[in-house]
Amino acid sequence: MRPRLSIAAAGNPCSLPLLHLPAALLWVILPGALRKSGCWRLWLPVSVLAFSTGGSPYLWSRGIRRLNAVAISHPHSDHIGGMRIVIANFRPRELWYGLDSPTPEFTELAATARAFGVSFKPRAAGDAFDFGGTQVRVLNPQPGTVATNRTQDDESMVLHIQYGGASALLVGDSHKRIEEIMESENPGANLLKISHHSSATSSSPDFLQAVSPQFAVVSAGYYNLFHHPRPDVMKRFADLQVRTYRTDLVGPVTFYLDGTTVSAQPALR
Repeated sequence: MRPRLSIAAAGNPCSLPLLHLPAALLWVILPGALRKSGCWRLWLPVSVLAFSTGGSPYLWSRGIRRLNAVAISHPHSDHIGGMRIVIANFRPRELWYGLDSPTPEFTELAATARAFGVSFKPRAAGDAFDFGGTQVRVLNPQPGTVATNRTQDDESMVLHIQYGGASALLVGDSHKRIEEIMESENPGANLLKISHHSSATSSSPDFLQAVSPQFAVVSAGYYNLFHHPRPDVMKRFADLQVRTYRTDLVGPVTFYLDGTTVSAQPALR
């Protein structure tokens, strides 16, 4: 079975026209040894609306009933909201995260995870592990980083997922300072989840050269109040001839990793 990564729906909590959708999310199905289904399942929200149902209907519509792991990039409400409902509905075994945040949102999530017997798996740059036959490297947060209430974007957990010769880089909301650190960590990937909804804080030209993606995807709400994605940032991808998908225009997109290449399949509308 090919790993597949699915990016879906809106990207900002102010994207009111899309409130009927499950929120912006990313879910990953990797080959492995989950009983009955023959695969491992990881749920990693790119941006879940705080007042949404956490993406549960979207997962159910894909036939997902249980998850091996859930992951959060950082504890901003548009990335962590709704995860408590996902944990309750899908009973994952593990919670992946970067830092023990002092924020109320993370404290509440941790309490829910403990209540459902979820195992906590903090991750830091330098970690590498096998997940269902797929290699995962952690590029951020940096070792020794102390969680704060102010710089959460740069605390984002960044995952590099490698299946054979195909790979994806999931960067959360990392800013240019963290991108510069990651440039020397072999971040090259076929697919890049564009950082911070394609805002001006991220996607520096040097970082894009280091990643050298063939595909990119940005999670953004239709006519969102933040005016994401930024045209000047999107032009950088166009100049590099990266095939780029916007969830505000095409809706959910599924990317298939076959061990050699990546292919994209936007949702039928």
